[in-house]
Amino acid sequence: MTKLLLLLSLLCAAHSAPLDSCARIDSCGECTGAADGFGYRCQWCGSSASCASEQSESLCHVDDMTLDKYNCPGNVSDVRYDESFMRQTVLPLIAATHSPDAPHLLSALESCFHDQIEIINSYEIFCEDTEVTTCFGYSAYLKDRNALVLAFRGTTTLFQLIDEGISFFLHPKVEFNVTEGVVDSYYLNAFYKLWEKGMRNDVEK
Repeated sequence: MTKLLLLLSLLCAAHSAPLDSCARIDSCGECTGAADGFGYRCQWCGSSASCASEQSESLCHVDDMTLDKYNCPGNVSDVRYDESFMRQTVLPLIAATHSPDAPHLLSALESCFHDQIEIINSYEIFCEDTEVTTCFGYSAYLKDRNALVLAFRGTTTLFQLIDEGISFFLHPKVEFNVTEGVVDSYYLNAFYKLWEKGMRNDVEK
């Protein structure tokens, strides 16, 4: 009987120790890059600021779980939201992406920024190999801020919205090492197509 109890104790210790390896981590960045002794990923719980194996019986709500370093909470106490910048600069730059052609794009931007903006290039490509929907972006120079602008158009049709939804929910996310996270392949592929179409040159020159 004693030997049986000893064996059970050893089995319990062997099972719990690897899972506890996540619990000993006290930072989100380290947690999201670790795994327990069974190879399961560790996950960070934002509400309790603790790390646990994804296979453990965690009380953390799914919305508070972080599996990727990119999504770790950061200190934003020094970040100040600028309402006037969003309304007077960002919003017009985004809205202009829905212009039907280059002359309308120029007209839309000049109506807001007057002579303080210069369009460098604009690009339109097929978002996917199906060649049904297109993605658009433009590069510009804001003279008063000495800033380069890269703006991209959002969803324009119901078919494109459905296509994006299928990609998001049914296709696996792809690694994006720049941010150490994962992204939707639909948007990443579209971005790279626009990037290689000429945006890279606009940024590098």
